[in-house]
Amino acid sequence: MADEVSNLAESKLTALIVDDSSINQSMHHKLSDRLGGKIDVVCNGQEAVDVHCSGRNYDLIDSFTWTWTCPS
Repeated sequence: MADEVSNLAESKLTALIVDDSSINQSMHHKLSDRLGGKIDVVCNGQEAVDVHCSGRNYDLIDSFTWTWTCPS
């Protein structure tokens, strides 16, 4: 496991993280700083789509959103 974390840090992966919790967002940034990766964190799916459509490329896109709002 330690080797895998080390390999991730050396690869400088980029990630787009979708998380509606400000506490979790802070944790994502701290983990990224520790591992040396580059992440962008957004609050909702619409922001994720906007960032992705802006032309930015990511090695990983992940969502930790627990609050789902359906349009009426």
